[in-house]
Amino acid sequence: MQTKLIRWTLPALFALLALACTDPTGAVTCPEGQSRNPVSGQCSPDGGDTPDGGDPGDPDDPDGGGDPGDPDGGGNPDGGDHPHDGRDELDPWEDESDDGIPNQYDNCPFVHNPDQADSDGDGIGDACDNCPDASNADQAAAATNPTDERGIVMGNACAPGVDYVDTERDDDNDGTPNVIDNCPDVPNPDQADSDNDGIGDACDNCPFHANVDQTATAGNPMGDNGLMVGDACAPAPGNIAICEEQTTEFERLDPNIYVVLDLSGSMDRDLNGASRWQRAVAGMNAVADELHDEMRFGVGSFTGNCNNSALTNRLSMGSHSAQTIKNAYNSLNPGGGTPLDWALQNVLNNDRVSAPTDPLDDQRVKAVLVITDGEPGCGGVPGAVEKIQALRNRGILTFVVGFAFSSNSLQQMAQAGGTNTFYEASNAAQLTNAVRDISNILVSCSYSLEDTPPDPNQIWVSVNGNYLPSSDLSYSANDNTLTLSEGACSQIRQIDAEALDLQIKMGCANACVPEQPSGLCDLYYQTCGEAYECESCSAEVCDGVDNNCDGQVDEGCPECSINGASCSEDGDCCGNLVCGSEGTCGYACFPVGVTCSSGSDCCSGQCSRGEGVCIVG
Repeated sequence: MQTKLIRWTLPALFALLALACTDPTGAVTCPEGQSRNPVSGQCSPDGGDTPDGGDPGDPDDPDGGGDPGDPDGGGNPDGGDHPHDGRDELDPWEDESDDGIPNQYDNCPFVHNPDQADSDGDGIGDACDNCPDASNADQAAAATNPTDERGIVMGNACAPGVDYVDTERDDDNDGTPNVIDNCPDVPNPDQADSDNDGIGDACDNCPFHANVDQTATAGNPMGDNGLMVGDACAPAPGNIAICEEQTTEFERLDPNIYVVLDLSGSMDRDLNGASRWQRAVAGMNAVADELHDEMRFGVGSFTGNCNNSALTNRLSMGSHSAQTIKNAYNSLNPGGGTPLDWALQNVLNNDRVSAPTDPLDDQRVKAVLVITDGEPGCGGVPGAVEKIQALRNRGILTFVVGFAFSSNSLQQMAQAGGTNTFYEASNAAQLTNAVRDISNILVSCSYSLEDTPPDPNQIWVSVNGNYLPSSDLSYSANDNTLTLSEGACSQIRQIDAEALDLQIKMGCANACVPEQPSGLCDLYYQTCGEAYECESCSAEVCDGVDNNCDGQVDEGCPECSINGASCSEDGDCCGNLVCGSEGTCGYACFPVGVTCSSGSDCCSGQCSRGEGVCIVG
């Protein structure tokens, strides 16, 4: 610590000394009813001193100094109290510690320390400071604190296991101290943090989407907690970074549809110059040509038997070419009965609507398409409705097409299958239109993503340029699929497939990972986003920086400027230090008779070589 000596003229010095109240020994005193701050030297009403943080609950320690053997807080070295206490009883110009520094300027008046080192800048010299590396001008020390290698009881600011930040400060009065409050400025007694990003729901602009950075683009809507919604959960991505600056189109999951063909004898009847079967085959061929790359097909046909073999599987479920689909039925000829209930039982028993080797099978929409020209046999309509309801219970829709046939029984079956109404067709065009409409209804709510989202919390979906609410989106990391809500799907199904533009944007992963408090100097849980003023957590020192990240600057430091610190007037300086012409606090010049090391110490400019005291020039 650099020592500053301020040269004064003798008249000025006498005037300065005249301002101070002195007792017969020359020690500076305060008016009755006031006490003097050990560091600042300022007089204040009794009780206004900075508490020294001892144990006020100890009846043997009324001053709270932490030393039951020093009830008056005199502070002599044996008492172990504030190292400046007791200096007022000393002659200000004598040198109690024999280190060349007059008592009134010595930052350790009872300990020899010629260098006057003060590492933390709190006005207490390192030689007598109970926390030499942590500012604590009050020298607060609990009686239970350990003793350091110098034999000094460690101060609360640096004692092991003692937090040196203010662990009781609670700006929002919610019962949680600032140092661990996930919303230090917003009352939230429950400390709820739904997305586990270290920011409480009460002050999080995306309470259900982790976003430590809390970015929000102007124009975003207001959230339920009164904050502008963050980009991570806004309907549109705003200015948030999009990975690789690209927009990826959805790959639609084609639905599975198993076609049950009525191959009964009635399908051989004439229908405008061709059999019903021939008309149905022509319609199926048109369906295969148009929709083979938008739907996954399976095909089965009636055998006429009223048992488990009522259906012959002609084509197992899968993605097939148009010709493969056609080959499944083109060579068949009608004959036999209409065992619809048993045929549907066969579909149930063998899970005809699924493909065991398909990794996305669970995500696909599944349906059965019945094409028939008459009333069902075997168990009749009740039997067929029962099986259709069983399919529906498994999440499988059943569509019914009456080919050159219409009846209330077909309507009953369509309603049981969850499709509300049956279709009528008597030629290839009508059958194609019916299946095309069914294809639009079966637009999947699930989409297989080409890329894995870097941050599943930051996904946006647009439909023809309009973004869907985040509540309509559900991402599954297990199979990398995105599922839209039924409400969103209903809107999409109203759009022509060729005019439908489904796209996603995926926000880049946030490199910031929130951490739990590490102890003494974490004000908030999160350690990224807006940087703290302090670059790293350390004990507070008097340097104008929030070293311990508790939201306060230079706590534990004296309110006045110590030796060598900047000033604009004498009143800025601690104790009897004065403000020199260089704008820093330092010693006043030494009067005649005071120990000196050179003439520059003395107001007279003369230091006796023999005796080492200031003499009259």
